[in-house]
Amino acid sequence: MRLVNAGASLLLDLKLPIPASGEAQGLQYAVLVEELTTTPRSTYSNEPIRKDSDILEGERYIESGSRFAVRVELDTSQLPQDG
Repeated sequence: MRLVNAGASLLLDLKLPIPASGEAQGLQYAVLVEELTTTPRSTYSNEPIRKDSDILEGERYIESGSRFAVRVELDTSQLPQDG
């Protein structure tokens, strides 16, 4: 697995194990893609904040949760037959 930084996007390069023809009976692959938004926090646990160094580690940003999610089924019948 390899993570690729593409500016505002994060790409994942992953090789899936493909069994030899005949061993793949009933095998299904799917990819789940989620979009998250990360924003600066509006409040902090140790307020008042007077300078950036007052912000505790891990409290600078907050994730919104999943804004968009999609599951993409991969068609294993279109995979190369060489395994």
